[in-house]
Amino acid sequence: MLRFTKQQSQAPLLFDRQALILDVEEHLAERFPQMTAEVPRGYLWALINESIRIALWMRIYDVEHIRFFCALRWEFAPGFYREPRLWKVLVDFARSEAERMDALGEPRMEDAWQAAIAARSVDHWDDQPETLAP
Repeated sequence: MLRFTKQQSQAPLLFDRQALILDVEEHLAERFPQMTAEVPRGYLWALINESIRIALWMRIYDVEHIRFFCALRWEFAPGFYREPRLWKVLVDFARSEAERMDALGEPRMEDAWQAAIAARSVDHWDDQPETLAP
């Protein structure tokens, strides 16, 4: 019997950006139905595409983790990942992707999340020193 690994089964979504955007859109619509309904679809797709780009730059390649990352931007703050303590976890490439995602939910990260929530304004995130390369 032929069996595919999780990575192999997710490959079609990861290699087809529009399919991945639609997948994330469906996920966000389940979690945030009112917000996704109010955002024009083209703009929503642009926001999702930007979130995917950032996630992939951070070597987040699991579809569930990409969905999670995109949802965090809606749930807490668009620039949550730029909070220095969260950034440090997300770009700690010595750790596996799953370990990094799990670390975001550790109790010791509570203060970092509170700081990210307090800085919800888009203006706050414009002048951060970190830049994301393609």
